Amino acid sequence: MTNVKLLSSKDCKGETRLILKKLEKNNKDIIILKALANSNNCFRNFCRMGNSLMTYSKLPGDIRELIIMRLAYVNQANYIWNEHFEYAKLNGITELKLSNIRKHKINKNNFTKEEILVIKYTDSIIKHNKDSDLTKKIKSIFNDEEFVELNMTIGWWGGMTSIVVCGLDLD
Repeated sequence: MTNVKLLSSKDCKGETRLILKKLEKNNKDIIILKALANSNNCFRNFCRMGNSLMTYSKLPGDIRELIIMRLAYVNQANYIWNEHFEYAKLNGITELKLSNIRKHKINKNNFTKEEILVIKYTDSIIKHNKDSDLTKKIKSIFNDEEFVELNMTIGWWGGMTSIVVCGLDLD
């Protein structure tokens, strides 16, 4: 049971109605957006940020989804895990890797060196535990644009989205 009514485009007005109607038409009217449609002020920009990170980011999709799935596991955000499971697979994250994230088997037998570094970096950032050596290693893999997007991905799905899902009781 959610803490707010889940709205359809018929329940909304203005730009929220138009955006949600388009999402419904494309079967992309996910639960979090139906909940956020209760606030016209938040809905549009939430959609824009998520869409920017999912569609326009230069960060490789497999890395983005690896981060999201790691954060979903660590934050016990089942809604995010379930919502991104297929995206992760479409972006090259195997079911075996997803299983190993859940089993906390993050090692060289299950992940590439780059993936292990991304997971370690994600874990350190969500704990507000800056590690300059780890950051240097990550920065040697990603250019500045990708590095910013990597951190935005961690912040978006590790903080903002996880908190909204929890607060609105969408899990």
